Amino acid sequence: GRDKMAVEAVPEGTCTTMCPIAELRERKKWNDFHPLERSVPSFSGRSLEQLAVKKFKRTIEEVDRSPERLRTLPCLYTTVEHLIGLLDVGVDFEDAYKLLWDRLRAVRTDVTVQRLLQRRSKEVVPLYERMVRYHILCSYELCEKKASVSNPHGFDAHLNLEQLNKTLQTLLSVYEDCDQASENEAEFVAYDLLLGTDATKLMRVRRRAAVLGSKEVRFALRAVRVLREKNWVRFFSKVWRDATYLQACVLHLTGADRGMRSHCLGVVSGGTKRVFGPKVSVYPLEDLRAALLLAGESTATNAEDLAEEVCGDGKLCPEVSAKRQKSCWTEIVNG
Repeated sequence: GRDKMAVEAVPEGTCTTMCPIAELRERKKWNDFHPLERSVPSFSGRSLEQLAVKKFKRTIEEVDRSPERLRTLPCLYTTVEHLIGLLDVGVDFEDAYKLLWDRLRAVRTDVTVQRLLQRRSKEVVPLYERMVRYHILCSYELCEKKASVSNPHGFDAHLNLEQLNKTLQTLLSVYEDCDQASENEAEFVAYDLLLGTDATKLMRVRRRAAVLGSKEVRFALRAVRVLREKNWVRFFSKVWRDATYLQACVLHLTGADRGMRSHCLGVVSGGTKRVFGPKVSVYPLEDLRAALLLAGESTATNAEDLAEEVCGDGKLCPEVSAKRQKSCWTEIVNG
């Protein structure tokens, strides 16, 4: 019938190289390659053909659906492993992001065109999990590299968040369609909650008891409740302190930590943000720093300086960086 013909019409990739031969030939004409596709110091023995990765195309033409231009699933895994692996060989993180931003989108396009999410969902899920984790850590690690007048080609946090949300929502929908809970489902449901998804959504979707009762989801629900209550004491003692590196990256992305610190400083100083003077005996600055779990050195001598130091956007946070226990980015992305 018609449904059978539709299934048969779905292309099956046969390309086993990170960049299809035809595309590689076309790009050579225009010398259209990212510097990290030409040479990588740690991969000195690899040629252009071995380093080039398929580019993202916004419009998919019929020729792009030909099997020889679509990578096989094992090749897509090899591609993602190569791209993430660049982060661990001394390559500049920001330079690598400019390459990975585009090439990971191309990976998702190959998955979509071949309908791999529908046909081989369990095998594709780990790819999407890695891409979500990558975009999460980029939101934090590149927060000081944002595009500006002086750095027009810098990190675009809004576009990164857009790709993070799209990839995460696709992943969650795949989880929902699976008969059994995936091993890491709770981790990503928790990220969704921390990013601001209404907690009542959990009641509307078919989530397993094991996921709802997991430590990750319970942590996220606790964080949502504490943030709604603006309870800065519980936030820093029960949420910020207990968060994993990636959970802290998400909280930093949403501005939760900065919002809570700003709220605390306003409450303690009676809205004036002045702790010293007549109030020094009530709340010494060092006690306030300890309550807010502030790490690292500080030059602040009053609450106003402290607020400017810790409540501003676009700054790396010593407490978050300290949570990164794994030395390799690949380990973090692979989970």
